[in-house]
Amino acid sequence: MATHPYGQCKIVVENDTSRLAHFQQTPDSFKRKCKIICTMGPSSYELDMLPKLIDAGMNIARLNFSFGDHERHAKTVANIREACKRRPDRPVAIMLDTKGPEIRSGCFREDVGTTVELKKGQDFKLVTDYTFRGDSSCVALSYQALPTTVKPGNRIFMAEGSVSLTVKECGKDFVM
Repeated sequence: MATHPYGQCKIVVENDTSRLAHFQQTPDSFKRKCKIICTMGPSSYELDMLPKLIDAGMNIARLNFSFGDHERHAKTVANIREACKRRPDRPVAIMLDTKGPEIRSGCFREDVGTTVELKKGQDFKLVTDYTFRGDSSCVALSYQALPTTVKPGNRIFMAEGSVSLTVKECGKDFVM
């Protein structure tokens, strides 16, 4: 039986991998360790669809409060509860994913333009004076409580998570 190393990780894979493609069919069990979370949306929150999702293995119905209004979410919760009554042997949890504070960054000075370039490892100061006009070393934020919310070593994510900052210092009205 010949074998060969696979990629950089040097895992040895048999040449005949047909036995790896065999799956044992077993009925679904809610005792399984892996849980299935389904985010509710227009194609899934109606009462006719929810029992199908439960039958397919949904364990948790997730409601994203960043979208929709409270009335729509209340109706979705009622639909989930009704669907669970139709499948009493299949428990389904409801997870409410609430959005955090919407923190806005302030404007830059006119001579800087509308964007700045940050370099990996550079110091970057966040100030709570929202009237401050920033540059590539400092920007204002709309969240006044930031200096008391974070501590050195914490990470702050900006720009939808594409920028990561590590807190070095917290002052009365700034975070570095």
